[in-house]
Amino acid sequence: MATRIGADREANAERMARVEQGLEAARQAHRDAARQRGRDSWDSSKASLRRPRNPSARTAMAQTDSLVERVVEALESLQSAVLEPHEGAGRGSELTRSRALIYSG
Repeated sequence: MATRIGADREANAERMARVEQGLEAARQAHRDAARQRGRDSWDSSKASLRRPRNPSARTAMAQTDSLVERVVEALESLQSAVLEPHEGAGRGSELTRSRALIYSG
């Protein structure tokens, strides 16, 4: 009887070890799949940001690029007006030019 109980315990322990190994393998597979889904989602998001699907998004991006370019030009003009010594009239016209660059469009 004691031999049988010992054998049952040993068999149960082996089954539990196999179940635990299976669970760990399933956990690892789940983690790997979640990482891959995250990578796929990130790649998809990057791709969709690079290629806007509707024309209004393209237009908005082009307008933003144009605005940024005008702001940079205005800042460069303002920098040159501040850093370079000018007469009063010259400096004023440079500042006016900076404002005009920002608001032109």
